[in-house]
Amino acid sequence: MIPGVLLLTYLSGVLLVRLGLPVFLGYLGVGMALRLLGFSGDPLLDFFKDLGVYLLLFTVGLGLRTERLIRREIWATGIFQLLLLPVFMAALYALGLGQNLLALLVLAVALINPSTVILARVLQGKGELSALYGQLALGISVLLDVVSLALLILAGFQGVGPSGFLVLAFPLLRPLLARLFHLALSPELKLLFGVTLALLGAELAHFLQAPEPLGALFMGLGLSRYPGVGEVAERLWALRETLLLAFFLRAGLAVGPDGVFVGLILLLLLLLKPVFLFFPLVRQGFRARTAFLVGVGLGTYSEFGLVAAGILQGLGHMTPEGVGAVALAVGGSLLLGAPVLQKAHLLYERVRPWLGKWERPGLHPDEEPQGALGARWLVVGMG
Repeated sequence: MIPGVLLLTYLSGVLLVRLGLPVFLGYLGVGMALRLLGFSGDPLLDFFKDLGVYLLLFTVGLGLRTERLIRREIWATGIFQLLLLPVFMAALYALGLGQNLLALLVLAVALINPSTVILARVLQGKGELSALYGQLALGISVLLDVVSLALLILAGFQGVGPSGFLVLAFPLLRPLLARLFHLALSPELKLLFGVTLALLGAELAHFLQAPEPLGALFMGLGLSRYPGVGEVAERLWALRETLLLAFFLRAGLAVGPDGVFVGLILLLLLLLKPVFLFFPLVRQGFRARTAFLVGVGLGTYSEFGLVAAGILQGLGHMTPEGVGAVALAVGGSLLLGAPVLQKAHLLYERVRPWLGKWERPGLHPDEEPQGALGARWLVVGMG
């Protein structure tokens, strides 16, 4: 049965790639179709799902970067986005997606968080990764990633005994981990070392009666930003993405009739996000065009929101049906958001007369034209 499921998953991924959409949307669709056919899951898929989540959080720990957060406009706009928290938390509570206050907070922040991966891919494809709006969008997205991660850690430690907090000491193993890392002289050994550390962190966390995904995260922090560790993260990426297909299949299997209604309500809430991005940026002196492009770029739900929902389910704060509803909302937002982001410039031209009215006098320094006073020669080229 599993080979057939994987073949269907592969074919759905091929179709989605040809359509220019994220492959995990195909995985969700296959999961929903399998539910209709009466498939309820398999232990091997559950193992793949868990291992994929461990590797995801391990690589997050390896590559955690905070340099982009120091700009005032980044954290000021990110904080303004968090003003949506009461609205999202009230909606999640009313829709029955959670009762625990901290779990509601974690899920609300995770949903406010946009898809950094999709944003980066689209910007890179359009050659706008270094554009002002691209840098702003990525910075705000990374800030919300960090906030989501911090709250997820707090939720994971809720109700944990004293021994569970020992996972916070995993980064202190850095000298030992660095010595072991230097012994991995071949790419295969580096990949094996990364998988081993992720599983070791999860197993030690289980032994200490702490959430296993957090053990993998803090083990990754033990080698964070260490020279050469980026190669490990790159080699783990393909394996992680392959294993996470089981996570998305499981989420698709959990989508029921009630989840469709809840997912549609969450999609309607998505309309608030671009508004809460546009106005704070305009008030800080950015042009309406820049603010609009940032709002469109961040106007999706993140696949991390779905991962956070899955972890909350493992902690007993969410039901599988709730995870399925979140999966539907995340998938729907990316299905609608990716084409919109591709045509963002054309959309702005249509609404420019109205949005331009909100610009304030005086531009932000980054929006000011760059002069060439004092230069004798100006060389213009394509490359």
